[in-house]
Amino acid sequence: MITQFESNFYIQDKGIVTGDNHSVTLADITVHYILEPYSFVIESAEIFRRFIDDIVWLSFGSDNTKDIRDTLETAFTSASLELTFRETSTIEADGSVEFLDVHHCVTPNEKYGFITKDFVEVIAEHRCFISGLSHHPCSTFKSIVFREAIRMRRLSERDEDYQSARTTSE
Repeated sequence: MITQFESNFYIQDKGIVTGDNHSVTLADITVHYILEPYSFVIESAEIFRRFIDDIVWLSFGSDNTKDIRDTLETAFTSASLELTFRETSTIEADGSVEFLDVHHCVTPNEKYGFITKDFVEVIAEHRCFISGLSHHPCSTFKSIVFREAIRMRRLSERDEDYQSARTTSE
């Protein structure tokens, strides 16, 4: 990628600039083509979702899970990229893993063995959607609060988790 600032040109020879106009598109295309040759293994997952370069999957059986994990490692290693795995299993009584803004928590007493909750990354704990000093109409501020409450409700399966997410974001 070549960037120009005033009369100087800069060449980026490693990675891509996060937040750059093309960074999301490039990452999305890259991961698509890295995974495409291995789709026959990935299709064995019950659920396989990807958001740019973040991947989450649900699989049954330790052999199937291991096959998918090994395949992903092979795919990314062959592209000279590294993967970081965070995983949990319903075999664990209190395991959990986050994916984007969803916290998947193993809960043996629940129907599917896990529940979802709102997840806020440490770097976003004191997030601010818009300055309270801006000159937006009151409806803008109300809309942000309302939409954030809807998002927390949708992500939190249990009412007590929703109430907790609401009070921690105040």
